[in-house]
Amino acid sequence: MLRIFKRLLQEIIDIIPAVVFFCIAFNLIVLTDMLTTESYGIRVFGFVSATLMAVVVGKVMLAVNLVPWVNAFRSRPLICNTLWRSGLYTIVSFVLRYLELIVRYSLKHGSLTEGFQHLTTDFPWSRFWAVQIWLAALFLVFAALQEITRALGPGRLWQIFFCRREDPK
Repeated sequence: MLRIFKRLLQEIIDIIPAVVFFCIAFNLIVLTDMLTTESYGIRVFGFVSATLMAVVVGKVMLAVNLVPWVNAFRSRPLICNTLWRSGLYTIVSFVLRYLELIVRYSLKHGSLTEGFQHLTTDFPWSRFWAVQIWLAALFLVFAALQEITRALGPGRLWQIFFCRREDPK
């Protein structure tokens, strides 16, 4: 029982940076979306949904990080593994978002074929791609921060950003 609790606690600790990063980023996207669509009377998903999506993204990133070949370019320059990891995160997010749409439209229209047909004709794809582009950019930034953190060593990035430094006079 203690081993399971320790494992669960470690998973929570591991996803905290991703959840905080994506919670801030997604809520900024929601705020921007709300401010730009307010005059048109369009209601977009809110801050709670964005925060929940950040938790889901953090968990998905943790799962992707468990794949052995996620660090395929670990011995190469940081940019290689950064691009590789952000590409993997982007592909996984695209697949999951697309599958979620297929399931949602299939349930709404009664069958998989009807749902897929309505999805291809009625869905606002420009918004889907805009969100996917934002996700790709955010994954790139997050993967770069992960690689820099790994290169500097545990706790070093935190120390550089948030601890008092001596004046180099």
